[in-house]
Amino acid sequence: MHVAIQDAVGWLDYHLHQFELINPSTGIKVGIGIPDEDFPSDIVILPSWREKIAEWFTLENRSAACIYDFGDYWYHAVKLENIWLFFTFAGRNLIILAKFK
Repeated sequence: MHVAIQDAVGWLDYHLHQFELINPSTGIKVGIGIPDEDFPSDIVILPSWREKIAEWFTLENRSAACIYDFGDYWYHAVKLENIWLFFTFAGRNLIILAKFK
């Protein structure tokens, strides 16, 4: 998701980022991003390169906070509107965010 947001807004990946959302298995708030000792957090930060977005966003768990640039603290709300197609290919979960007619 981080790469998709970077591409959509034309950012060049200069800043640390973190998504904060509820773990659908436990109901506990976690962060997904780049763990960094210089920016301590009161929640667990999971490495984004190990997490699959399809396991976090569901129709029951639709929203996340997205924080970019920890110094300036750019806060964005991210909301899953719908899942049109979900499948597994070559062992990876894929969500296609497009309408097919």
